[in-house]
This record gives sequence, structure tokens and C-alpha cells, in this order.
Amino acid sequence: MLSNYGTSPNEIEPRVLMMVARLGLWKYRHLKWSELSSGYKMRFELARTLLRKPEILLLDEPLANLDVLAQQVILEDLKSICASLSHPIALILSSQQLYEVEKISDQVIFLKQGKYQDLKSSQMKTPQARIIEIDTSATREQLMQVFEELPLEQIQFNGGIFVVYFDTNLPLSEVLIALGKHKIPITYLRDITLSTRRFFVN
Repeated sequence: MLSNYGTSPNEIEPRVLMMVARLGLWKYRHLKWSELSSGYKMRFELARTLLRKPEILLLDEPLANLDVLAQQVILEDLKSICASLSHPIALILSSQQLYEVEKISDQVIFLKQGKYQDLKSSQMKTPQARIIEIDTSATREQLMQVFEELPLEQIQFNGGIFVVYFDTNLPLSEVLIALGKHKIPITYLRDITLSTRRFFVN
């Protein structure tokens, strides 16, 4: 395959072995395809593609069917590869894993109800509120009581998680203090004020 891309026969094996080692696949190189997990299959496919030295890489849902750890490893690999000094690559990928992709992306664009959303518009760039996602066994009424002394704007219940809107100038620490003071049990909490996630909670 590599000979079709101008690689000399003497370079093929060293390059393949180097790429296998670079992506952490060395101890899996003798396994059958059926013996590999989804995450390692993805990494072998990625290694095969990168051996061709592409200038741009298009990946459709590369994180699908991967566990959280495998997603993080793949994304860190991609980030490192794209930032290579010897052969940087432009990467465009589609994913529904907003938080994970945001961590390694230079730019995020998204579709909402089939329409492109322009993140460069002033409305998109400037948060209109402090938005907190909270997964808790507490009721809406309990949360209303907890936040009664804070500049609360609204509380929504979205997909089993509360989405709480405060004045944009309210520090997250004040929210945490209020929850701790009232001993509210928290399973999950995230500030999505600056995340693209905020465009999907309404």
C-alpha cells in the first residue's frame, strides 16, 4: 500500500513499526482483528491512514462505540498527531461527544435542528447567563429553596438533569457553597456557560 504513495521498499517496515509503537499498539500487533476491542480497531485504522501522510483527515463519529477512557486516548492521539512539527495534519471530525471534543478542538461548529449555528455571532459568543447542569435526587422545589438567595433566573428539567440559569456574573463557587450548605446530594455538576452544550438544553 505505501509503495503506491511513493515510499521506498526499505522504508515501509520501519515506518509501519514506528506508527504501531507511536499509537501504543505494539503488544497488540500480532492479535487477530476479531480479538481487538473497538478502541484498538479504531487506533489500527488510524495508524493505517496516517501512514499515507494525509494533509487533511476527515473522521465521522470516531468516538462512537468507545468507552470514556478510549475516547480520551483517541482524542489525545489525534491532538498530538495534528500538532506534529514534521507533518501537521488538519482534522475535521463529527461527534456527539461535545465535552470531550471541545477539550482538544481549535474551533467547534454545530448543527441544531438541521441548521448551521454561527458561533462567531455576538449572541453566540457572549453568554447570556451562568448555566449549570446538576444531576441530583433533590426536587425542583428543594433547588428553588437552595438558590433563593442567589440571582436565580430559571430551572429546567432536561433529560433527567436540572439545568439552572443564574445571572451571568454569579461565580460558580457561590452555587457550590449553597448546595453544600443545604447538603444537597450531587451525582454530577458541570458549568456549561461557555460550552456549546448550552445551545442544546432548551
